[in-house]
Amino acid sequence: MNGCVAEAAALAVLGSLLTFRRPQAYIDVNTDELIVLPMDESIPVPLHLFHLPVLTSFALCGEDILLAEPNQEEEEVIFFFASILILHIHTYYICSILFAFL
Repeated sequence: MNGCVAEAAALAVLGSLLTFRRPQAYIDVNTDELIVLPMDESIPVPLHLFHLPVLTSFALCGEDILLAEPNQEEEEVIFFFASILILHIHTYYICSILFAFL
């Protein structure tokens, strides 16, 4: 399943969203026109992210062995795999769970 690839992709997307800056913009009250200031004439504004996703993977290797973030060698002997997406707001919400019985 290689859940680390999905987690790495989610971290890459989160990193790019956290470092992205957009130009300042405002609406002219006289003309109701959107004015976008050039990046070199104003301070770029960061995106406001209200939810930060966290991805993690778990695998069952036996009846009593639970592996967190299994690697490729461990994935060859597991029979159950789960990838979980959690959103952090003020509390934690599970948004997505991918199960795979191998």
